[in-house]
Amino acid sequence: MKKQKIGIDIRSIGQKRTGDENYTLNLVRETLKIDNKNQYFLLIDTQETKEIRKKILFRLKNKNVKIVTVLPKSKILWTFFALPRMVKKLDLDVLHVQYITPLWLPKKVKLITTIADVSFKAYPEFINKIDLFFLNILIPMSLWKADKIIAVSNFTKNEIIKYYGINFNKIITIHNGKGGEAFFSKKNKNKKQLLEKLGIKKPYLFYVGTHQPRKDIPTLIEAFLDLKVQHLQENRIKNLQLVIGGKMKAHNYDPRIDEVIESAKKNPSQEKFLKDLIFTGYVRDEDLPVLHRNAEIFVFPSLYEGFGLPILEAMISETPVICSRIECSQEVAGNASAFYKPGDKKDLQKVLLKVIMNSKVIIKMIEKGLKNSEKYSWKKTAQKTLQLFSRK
Repeated sequence: MKKQKIGIDIRSIGQKRTGDENYTLNLVRETLKIDNKNQYFLLIDTQETKEIRKKILFRLKNKNVKIVTVLPKSKILWTFFALPRMVKKLDLDVLHVQYITPLWLPKKVKLITTIADVSFKAYPEFINKIDLFFLNILIPMSLWKADKIIAVSNFTKNEIIKYYGINFNKIITIHNGKGGEAFFSKKNKNKKQLLEKLGIKKPYLFYVGTHQPRKDIPTLIEAFLDLKVQHLQENRIKNLQLVIGGKMKAHNYDPRIDEVIESAKKNPSQEKFLKDLIFTGYVRDEDLPVLHRNAEIFVFPSLYEGFGLPILEAMISETPVICSRIECSQEVAGNASAFYKPGDKKDLQKVLLKVIMNSKVIIKMIEKGLKNSEKYSWKKTAQKTLQLFSRK
């Protein structure tokens, strides 16, 4: 196979966009580790490349990669005008983006888009109306335009087919990996001062991710407060905290979070336990393993996911996982997680109590989690994606 020129949209790196950033960063890092043949052009919308270069090329000495600034920064102008011009100028053979594709490219260019989820179709009521308007126009056009579509799970593949009628063979499932480099770095193992800084004491429940409505954080908060009220006599519950990681008040923030907290303030039996609720704000890559490893349980209450990276991050951190029983989480977690009925705070409370109070259950869940996580790696993700780049 002849050497190819491959362009990858890496604008999400450094933008604190959780799943999108993790996917792009780990995919590019691993691809560059295994491919010294093809020429890579990493496409960004800023001239500030120092931090991005550090994140991607750290310890790599590739001569087959170049970071290319494409301007203007405006998303519409970048995608539909500036990007196609740069693709032509660089004479690319392959272009890889996430979600929205250009509407025009030179005929020889193989266009690949990765779709993490189509939550805006399943839960349109959770999406800003302006965002929803553009997504409903641009996603179908992008799916039609792309030569191949990468779905990060079989669930997402089936959802794309369900909502858009795309040909089954056009969509390739390539699962995400299981945590970035920080999870395998010895430097971060004993960083206990982070917990002290955030006011975290053991034991604690942990959630990390966006605070969008589909994540259903309010149900987690309500279940936690009820657990404290009803089982305060149990020492493991008495001292329990709930730590919620993720950027506060970010785009599409769930206002129900504030409503649940305000309601608890007016409830004497719950109000005194709000001190045990900790919002960390955005969690840096190097801090994430510390929060996972020291947690009693990781809880993932989402109503809709395309993959669910935090599930695997918790499992490789030897932390038991409780998930809402949604199809995607069942696909990723397998039999290694305890599940509860989505949106049901009483069922979540019941499952939390069952796990917290039984050390044998916890040990078994940790063992199953480690075994389940072995199925996933960013190296496998990169290898399968590289095969797709190279395939005719």
